[in-house]
Amino acid sequence: YSSIGGTSRVLPASLSLAGFTADPRQNIYSAEMRAEAPMQLSGQTQVVPFIGYRAVLTQQSDAGLFNELGGEGSTDSGQKSARQIPLGVGFVHTRQVDAKTRYRFKSVLGAVTSVPEGSGASGDEMGNSVTGIGSLGVELQRGTWSLEAGADLGVSSESRSETGLSINFKRAF
Repeated sequence: YSSIGGTSRVLPASLSLAGFTADPRQNIYSAEMRAEAPMQLSGQTQVVPFIGYRAVLTQQSDAGLFNELGGEGSTDSGQKSARQIPLGVGFVHTRQVDAKTRYRFKSVLGAVTSVPEGSGASGDEMGNSVTGIGSLGVELQRGTWSLEAGADLGVSSESRSETGLSINFKRAF
């Protein structure tokens, strides 16, 4: 989450295209938009409520598929799509070490509602579901470079769970 602060002319909310992601090994493609409304709790801590819309397309082959927020796919060839609505709140605590270095501690709690649609998405194969999500992470930024590390957990209404670890190395241009 990035701070929206600055002058009083800046709107306290933002709408952004959060990205397009593809996992060619599993044939999962998604695009997401998200609205955020950051609120300053103290000089260094923000609460960031958010709501979004994500479109997900999975293309299955004869091998079957385990989808990131759905479930085990059928072993038939075909394609499925789903609409997902992520809703939750993020917490960001920033600590400025010096003029060029800062730490950001981040956490997110929320839920994602998934509704299948399109060809091959019958209620028997892939029904509506709700997934609880949570994540913790830390970012170290030095000048235009940043290093992020985080852990994610998702638990669906069908008692399926997923965990993930991520490490990102970025440079701002």
